[in-house]
Amino acid sequence: MCTITQNLREVNLGFAVLEILQELLKMTKSILNYIHNNFSLDLRSLALFRIVVGVLLLWDLIWRMKDLTAHYSDLGLLPRAALTDTSIGVSGNFDFSIYMIVGHSYLVLALMLVHLLIALVFIFGFKTRLFTIILWLMTISLHARNPMILTGGDSLLSLLLFWSIFLPLGARYSIDKALNKGSFDASNSICNAATFAIMAQVVLVYVFNWIAKLDPIWVTEHTALYYALSLDMFTTSFGFYLLNFPTLLSYLTISVHMLQITGPLLLLWPWWNQLLRGIVIIAFIGFHLGIASTMHIGYFPYISIASLLIFVPAGFWDKICEYMAKRRETFIMYYDDGCDFCIKTVLLVRTFLFLTPIPLKPVQSNKEIFRLFKENNTWVVRRDNRQLLIKFEGLAYVFKQSVVFKLFGQILDTNFCMKIGTKFYEAISDNRSSFSPFTNKFKMNNYSLKLHRISTAIIIIMLGFVLYWNVANIKQMNINKPSWMSNVGEITRLKQKWSMFAPHPVKHDGWFVAAGTVAGNKTIDIFTELPVDYSKPQNVADTYPNNRWRKYLINIKKPSLESQRLYYGKYLCRNWYFNHSKEERLEDFQLYFMDEKTLEPELVQPINKQLIWNHDCFTKSE
Repeated sequence: MCTITQNLREVNLGFAVLEILQELLKMTKSILNYIHNNFSLDLRSLALFRIVVGVLLLWDLIWRMKDLTAHYSDLGLLPRAALTDTSIGVSGNFDFSIYMIVGHSYLVLALMLVHLLIALVFIFGFKTRLFTIILWLMTISLHARNPMILTGGDSLLSLLLFWSIFLPLGARYSIDKALNKGSFDASNSICNAATFAIMAQVVLVYVFNWIAKLDPIWVTEHTALYYALSLDMFTTSFGFYLLNFPTLLSYLTISVHMLQITGPLLLLWPWWNQLLRGIVIIAFIGFHLGIASTMHIGYFPYISIASLLIFVPAGFWDKICEYMAKRRETFIMYYDDGCDFCIKTVLLVRTFLFLTPIPLKPVQSNKEIFRLFKENNTWVVRRDNRQLLIKFEGLAYVFKQSVVFKLFGQILDTNFCMKIGTKFYEAISDNRSSFSPFTNKFKMNNYSLKLHRISTAIIIIMLGFVLYWNVANIKQMNINKPSWMSNVGEITRLKQKWSMFAPHPVKHDGWFVAAGTVAGNKTIDIFTELPVDYSKPQNVADTYPNNRWRKYLINIKKPSLESQRLYYGKYLCRNWYFNHSKEERLEDFQLYFMDEKTLEPELVQPINKQLIWNHDCFTKSE
């Protein structure tokens, strides 16, 4: 009897253990489902992110070229010798820059053109991971070459490029995708350490900026936007217009501060994930466009919008693909299987015209098609299993089937374009064998979505590094960064601080006046070449050539960067001589900052004239 009772107890215990294991298994599955649903990204969103980031980088490089000599050459504001002098506190001991190799303007331009070409390759997604690494190195090199003009947008861009190294940015809408041997079309979703890391980085920007803004001006007084838009050196005409609506600004202050903490939480919310992501993305895009329309702060709003594109949900893309499928006919593209140029051309056309579902077949697979090919030396497009199109007519038809390029296809289908296009097509077709050596360089690839274990380990370590860095930025935490950590942050440009308008917008801004003496003891403002006028300009923001000059001038006003004023003075004198005759030579100048303090509404704002630098173009300055 005792034996039976003991056996029953053991059986009951076994059932209990089994139930516990089943519950643990369910819990584990729930956790894994949560992680996959909330930390997975759509490959199509990553492709959009790649293209937008690349375009913004191109735009930024082109704008930088306008001030290439001033900002990046040895004849500019920060010669290489000054940058490497760590005693003046501009750069760290471990800043890395390929741009330090050259100092002449033409050589810097050549390096920038290479940088621009790399960005173009990145946009089109050729050997994407390799060129992402190269682009990241070139970009952090450009940033390290002149830290005096860097903004939050530069910091965010370098961070996004770093995490992009580990992401499959070329898995969709890219040359890599077009020339992929295998197939990774089964799922558009990916979830790994890299997706978690870049999502975390985007979230950290908003969360730590929100923490830094826990100040009465943001939390209780709700006057932050009033003070921000009162900064004349940044504010646009639309921003000044909004100052007429103080109640609206108060509500917007509350909304902005709330969005920065609730938005990131909703991006990772486990329920109604796709819907909430869509709403939050739209809200943040509106927020950043609002900043861009009211304040001159460079490309930070646009880089921020680009970072949010990784969160675009799969449902959005599925609707787009469904719409595209309904708007096009069924057709087949036939190519010459013995021509490398022909094969890769149709693969690229199918990918970049958003026609991936369209089948491709060799002309040799169909007798009728093959005969047409032999007679006309052309590719063939079979339209809805009926009409056969060849040469440029086929190309125009294919473009018209692409929702994105339909208008362009209709232009190609006009008589004028058709005549020219057919001749152009025949010229290429007759010489297609000569193009094969070029296309041979674009090898078919085995693009993989798998993340190597070493890469995963690096991501985990660097994500911990970034999290610690952000926490250490909180003054109340009283955490010091070890010297090795600062060095790593400088080398990789992973150092970051999200303190825009935190803990509150500054209450001092103003404009610069450079009172210079030219030949004949004539005194003028060398910025405007007009008589010196210390009164407030009608538009203070327009007195700064662009956002990078604004950032530079704000920096040299700081006592800690006083050493840079000498280089600025030398640059102004040298630049004056290059652009004026000897009869108009500049003798000396005094750089003043007209400091204006922002007070409460309707109070008169005092202006304080501050001498920043006294420079003699021929003797020692101070």
